[in-house]
Amino acid sequence: MDGQFLLKVMQSNKRLRQSEEATAFLYALKLLRKGKYQLDLYSLFLIFQDKVLFIDALKILDSYIWSHDIDEAIQALLKATPEMLKDAPEWVNLFYTGLLKDKDTSSRLDFYLNRLGKDNQDVIRRVVMNASENLV
Repeated sequence: MDGQFLLKVMQSNKRLRQSEEATAFLYALKLLRKGKYQLDLYSLFLIFQDKVLFIDALKILDSYIWSHDIDEAIQALLKATPEMLKDAPEWVNLFYTGLLKDKDTSSRLDFYLNRLGKDNQDVIRRVVMNASENLV
């Protein structure tokens, strides 16, 4: 078993609508968290879905992602955001709201956002503006 197999298990069970899906997802995540396998954070962000029954599994994945280097996580989120907006706009909003709440992560987000191409930058700036409205 390797990291790519774990990613496939998590991706194929990401709807998390049945207990069997949640069990398989959590088992793969448990193995991933043990540290033997490395997956890119971008791929992990793409697993998030808004309409799931077993949301606790995604909360564990969320915790796992943000336990990594914050710069790496922010860059992966920026890369994944355009695709995530299709299936997980609520999660996207939560991620950016959380980043904007902290002065340090907010400045890091701005730093990496300014280095994106114009098309992605425009899309993500709209997301950031929406998330910043949650802070008021």
